[in-house]
Amino acid sequence: MDTTVISALIGAVVALIVAIITAIITVRGWQEENRRLIKQQQREAKLEHLKRQIEELYGPLWGLVQQSQIIYDVAVRVLPSENGKVRQSLFDKNDDRHWKVWRFFAETYFLPLHSQKAELINTKSYLLESGQLPESFDQFLKHEAQSGCLYRLWKEQGVSTQGNPDLKFPAEFNQDVKTSLHNLKKEYETLLRYEQGKKASR
Repeated sequence: MDTTVISALIGAVVALIVAIITAIITVRGWQEENRRLIKQQQREAKLEHLKRQIEELYGPLWGLVQQSQIIYDVAVRVLPSENGKVRQSLFDKNDDRHWKVWRFFAETYFLPLHSQKAELINTKSYLLESGQLPESFDQFLKHEAQSGCLYRLWKEQGVSTQGNPDLKFPAEFNQDVKTSLHNLKKEYETLLRYEQGKKASR
């Protein structure tokens, strides 16, 4: 065989190998860039979801919890209480004044605030931290529904609901809201710093 033909064949094979290697490197580079973009989009979607959880559910919910607690502290100061809790069992049995004050707090503050909290939880349940309704949230929703029902029963029908033992406010609710908000803010800030670091290194 002629050396010119052999040289041409070798040149063609080398060119083909170089083209194949270049194509492989290009495809791998494209795949890597595509993976990087997908991960970046996932992080950005996660950041947006965390932001919505904080801004639309847990932030406003925590604000309502704090407002309720401030008002409850006032009720503790003006009504018979023990260990930082209003004790209906200590209300004067011969004088309706304590019940009138308690009903004032309930009607003016607690029922509307609880209703706002329940509305937030019910309409923004897709933003819950774990994707599921925590036990304390479920208990709170039951408490809110029962309280509103029994209050209206008393107010509109005159049926006494004083001292109903089924109306306990779930003790863990306020702390669960605070903890979830703290965790979400921490996760958001960590992811945001990571994302900003990634952009700065490009």
